[in-house]
Amino acid sequence: LALIVFIAVIFQILASRTRRVENEVHLRTNELNKLKNELEEKNLSLHELIEMKNELLGMASHDLRNPLASIRGYSGFLLKKGDALSEDTRTDFLKIINTASGNILGLLNDLLNLSAIESGRLTLNLQLGNLRELIEERVHLYTHLALEKKIKLKVDCQNVATVLFDSPRIGQVLDNLLTNAIKFSPIGGVIKITSESGNGCVRVSVMDEGPGIKDEELKNLFQPFKKLSSNPTGEEKGTGLGLAIAKKMVELHHGVLTLRPSKDHGADFSFELPINPTTPKL
Repeated sequence: LALIVFIAVIFQILASRTRRVENEVHLRTNELNKLKNELEEKNLSLHELIEMKNELLGMASHDLRNPLASIRGYSGFLLKKGDALSEDTRTDFLKIINTASGNILGLLNDLLNLSAIESGRLTLNLQLGNLRELIEERVHLYTHLALEKKIKLKVDCQNVATVLFDSPRIGQVLDNLLTNAIKFSPIGGVIKITSESGNGCVRVSVMDEGPGIKDEELKNLFQPFKKLSSNPTGEEKGTGLGLAIAKKMVELHHGVLTLRPSKDHGADFSFELPINPTTPKL
């Protein structure tokens, strides 16, 4: 009987140890599977980032090639046969070269801004102030551009609350929204620029009377180099980076940039900045 009891105890001890080993193996297996899944997700994310980088480089190279070809072609023609050209023709060639070089500079600036934002190297110089002065300054800057297309800029800026913001960076946001509105507005149209306070934030809106944004294109609206199907009314050119940079600039201020639903034709872009700088992202 003692032998039987001893053997039973031995079996029980062995069984208990076996269960502990099995549980340990099961636990380690789950941990390895979890690490495997995390590694696969990171590899997939890295692969997507590499594809995005290649896509951006390809698009940037394409956008740089055309203006560079124009500069090389027209400057070469001026060097070879410039003396034989009329004054008006030379002036036209120089205007083309100037415009093409400006397009290149604009694209490079946008790429540098996007790179600085994505890498976390862009720092903000936040100052407490009222957005009304900045809005009026930027609107005044683009009044002449709007007049070329007989577009009226209507400003209705209330005495909104003061907020912490980086004036040059938010100026870039306003520049992008205003130039886009002018670019897609019809000749003789109206662009409304408003600002108001409410719900702990200051909201600035830019509304135009252009063709608006198609529902199927909304997913690409703030993506780099994703140009939409709507055509500018004055043959203006763009880099396809402006809205992407503007959105990221606003988000660095813990705000949001959105396209608000519009009852009529046109686009109504609005960005909000928190009145309290400690407020989390809206």
